[in-house]
Amino acid sequence: MNSTIKATLKNTISTLENKSRETSEADFSVKTASDKAAAAQKKISTMQAKVEANEMKLDDINAQISDPPTTEVASGKKNEEQNTIVDQKELAKLNSEKRNITTLISQARTDVESAREEAESSSTEALKAAGIKQEIIQESSDLKAKISNIQDTLRDGGKVSDEELNKLATDVNKLASKFNGNDNKGDILGNTIYDPIAKGLKDIIKALDKSNSPQDPNVPPPVGTINRKLFDIGIKGEPQTKITSFMEKIASNNTQMNSGKTFTKDEVRALHTEYKGVTTGLTDTQKNSDVIKGFKTDMEAFVNRSGHGDILTESGG
Repeated sequence: MNSTIKATLKNTISTLENKSRETSEADFSVKTASDKAAAAQKKISTMQAKVEANEMKLDDINAQISDPPTTEVASGKKNEEQNTIVDQKELAKLNSEKRNITTLISQARTDVESAREEAESSSTEALKAAGIKQEIIQESSDLKAKISNIQDTLRDGGKVSDEELNKLATDVNKLASKFNGNDNKGDILGNTIYDPIAKGLKDIIKALDKSNSPQDPNVPPPVGTINRKLFDIGIKGEPQTKITSFMEKIASNNTQMNSGKTFTKDEVRALHTEYKGVTTGLTDTQKNSDVIKGFKTDMEAFVNRSGHGDILTESGG
């Protein structure tokens, strides 16, 4: 995420926070609905805090497993030399803790989703009580769902383009501009739209900052991600980053092709050359792994779809 996009998101958050402070009087039913929506949003934060706390524990355990505990044992030689070996008992305990915490994280994430659904239901009822039009209610719901999807993508190690983030900020500002202080009866817009969306944007910035910080290449990525599959076959650090980035480029190009974009032969040849570059030096075991074979299949499928399949033959496949 470049600094311009980050500034745009922060300005959007500031706009939402300022509008949340503009409130008007509300009757009892609207105020009650607003308070109920606020309580539901607070529950999301409580559940997310549990996820984050356990994720920190998991990071610590993964760090210990990557540099496993050791113990000294007698070498059996006459001079009574000691050999340093991995303490399998302690390592087993760490792996057991890891399984337990992974289960807790999975459950906590399920609880977050349930809290989100409950909060969205409460928000919808509150906005209806305040007389907000259905199409605007749907617009705000769609934006919150989009923010949640981006959060989940970043959590799982995926990437979100600056273009997508910029459009998100534009759409949020467009929605916020439809209201004034008189619409925010009993802070109902603050509790259902302004505050939840502002928090979601803050969480996105936090996740992006974390993903941009230097990562220990020896700490296993989340299970089920492409990065983890590459890690498990010994592809770490910069080589892993290059491969995943190129995978994303091919996926993006396929999406563009679905929308009618065409690629010249020189463009496709350059992409195939880049593909060969990021896979140079892989061992036979790595090349024969499901993740790398799948990568090769996707690359060749893209080349063939582009109409320049002969490049595969001229470049030696």
